[in-house]
Amino acid sequence: STAPRAAFTTSATFERSDAIRCLLDANMSHLTVPTGAYRVSACTDVASFGASSALFTLYNESQRSLAALVVPAYSDGATANLVTIYGDNFAPSPNLSVRFGNLGVTSATFISFGAVRAMSPAVSAPQR
Repeated sequence: STAPRAAFTTSATFERSDAIRCLLDANMSHLTVPTGAYRVSACTDVASFGASSALFTLYNESQRSLAALVVPAYSDGATANLVTIYGDNFAPSPNLSVRFGNLGVTSATFISFGAVRAMSPAVSAPQR
């Protein structure tokens, strides 16, 4: 089971009928908040927060991402394959990349704090 996440409340500014803008209070910068994905919900009375599928990703730029699992974890090597890499502290960066050992580096697509997708490199012949 996962530990419960801290709850933070901040004010919001109306942008349009389907969007609001929220800023974390600068006075909260001293708090130690675990990295991860946080569910974001809104209300109009400071108490009745509705259900939400919106997620906010909090990552730590000073720590490296950790890859823990690749699915699928195999390839014939001749064809590039779409793989999902599961791990920790992934961030939505335009430079998000995945290294496949000495086979090469490919760009990756951010899925969530715990997952990215990338194409495995195709090689001329599998290395033994």
